[in-house]
Amino acid sequence: MPYVRQFRTGDGYATALVETFIDHDGKARTRVLADLMGTGSAEEALAQLARQHEALRREAVEIAPRLAEAQECYAAIRKNLENGRAYGFDELKQIDRLCALRRRLIGRVLQIEDALTRIKRDKAAIQKHCG
Repeated sequence: MPYVRQFRTGDGYATALVETFIDHDGKARTRVLADLMGTGSAEEALAQLARQHEALRREAVEIAPRLAEAQECYAAIRKNLENGRAYGFDELKQIDRLCALRRRLIGRVLQIEDALTRIKRDKAAIQKHCG
């Protein structure tokens, strides 16, 4: 049966919904079902997850046009290079900045997707065991 457990971390304390199970060797183990993010109850954790989810969705909407523009620039530059276009030193510096921005945006989009997946998983576990 799942229960709430408090863990000591480097930054203080964390709370999680955990369950105990017996592994294949017959030893008792614990498995974290969901991170309660330091809150004391499931309701508070669900509210915090909803706030995080909304903030991440808004950020993803804000990033989408910038990423689309960066992808278009990257495609145009790549096509020009394949066609034999030579860029000057100043143009190459600007291209490097654009490529770095594109990499950062792609990385952030991946982080947002991972966080939304974690939120969805934690929300389902909390609702299943505490709802």
